[in-house]
Formats: sequence, structure tokens, C-alpha cells
Amino acid sequence: MIINIINLSTDQPATSIHPSNKKEYIRHSREERVLNVCKQSKEQGFAVRFWEGIIEPNGVGINKAFKKIVRWAKEQGLKMVCIGEDDLIFSAPGAWQYYLDNLPDDFDIYSGGIYSGEIKDGRIMNGFSGNTLITVHQRFYDFFLNINPNDHIDRACGNFCFEKMYRVVDPFVVFQMQGYSDNHRRMTQHTSYLENMKLFGR
Repeated sequence: MIINIINLSTDQPATSIHPSNKKEYIRHSREERVLNVCKQSKEQGFAVRFWEGIIEPNGVGINKAFKKIVRWAKEQGLKMVCIGEDDLIFSAPGAWQYYLDNLPDDFDIYSGGIYSGEIKDGRIMNGFSGNTLITVHQRFYDFFLNINPNDHIDRACGNFCFEKMYRVVDPFVVFQMQGYSDNHRRMTQHTSYLENMKLFGR
């Protein structure tokens, strides 16, 4: 299975939503994320396809970027599509294979790890955040594509946990690298979340 990675290229200019004094740092951060994905691709054994990210405020760009990939998967007639953000970190050697080995038969979204949300028997039971690594089933394509374009895509999906089948691997296999977030337009730290995460190989 290929991981379709969303990445903002280094030559895509920082816009008015980005701090003007951070442009060089942003460029370097994007380069670092690409190299990180390529390195993990070799270590974990997955193929990767990069997709150009979309810069818009308040999560709108991320919403559009995820939908662009899901729309492509629908047009290609794919049974499922795996999408990752370019700041993903696999928790240990073999984590990608573990994720594949535990792919459930019944799911709408299969996640590699979340940052919030109640989980019971591998199912996400209420609102969640974190689309660091997800696989979307074809039966869910139309629903996914019809989510409000102005909403954060993960939280919007989370509003329907009670009726949709959102599964997550146990233990989690990915987390996000620290650094500048194009989404939040600031440095992000996930230390407090990581302390409470059950991660594969750790």
C-alpha cells in the first residue's frame, strides 16, 4: 500500500497567514519533513507519493488537501487509500508492517494513532483529533468528500463516531514530529500527549 503524503513544497511562498520573520525557518522545516518521510520510507518499507499541500487558514487547506486525495482514489476506483501528513514519525522499526497486519475488515477510517478521543476495543467512540496517518475505505469516500469545507477534517469526522466505524491500531504506530506547524502557524510541541500514548515498540 502506498502512503499519500501531503507536503507544502519549499518553493510555495509563505503567505500573509505566516509570520514574515519565519519564512526561512518554514522553508527549512518543510525540507526536513520531506527528508524525514523519505528516510522512513526506506526504513519501514513503504512506497510514497507526495501531494502538494494547500495553504489556507483555519484548517481549510488541510481539508482541501485530504479531499483532493480521496477524490482521486474514488476516480481511480481504489478500495481504500492511505493518507499521511508529512510530519509523521513511525514509533519503531516494523511499525508500518504492524499497521498493515492489523488492518480491520470493517472500517470507514483506520487510524495509526489519535491525540484525543475515547477508544473501546479498537474503535474510536467519540470526537477525535489527529489525521497523522489514516486509511479511508471506499464506502466512506462520498461522506468524507461532503464534509463541510470550512471544518477541520478530523474533528468533523469525529462528530459522527456514533454512526461510523472509525478504528485505530493498538498500540499506536505514529506520532507527529515537533516543529513549525503550517496549520497552526507556530511551533508545536506534543510532549504532553506523547507521555500518555501507548506506542508500538516503546
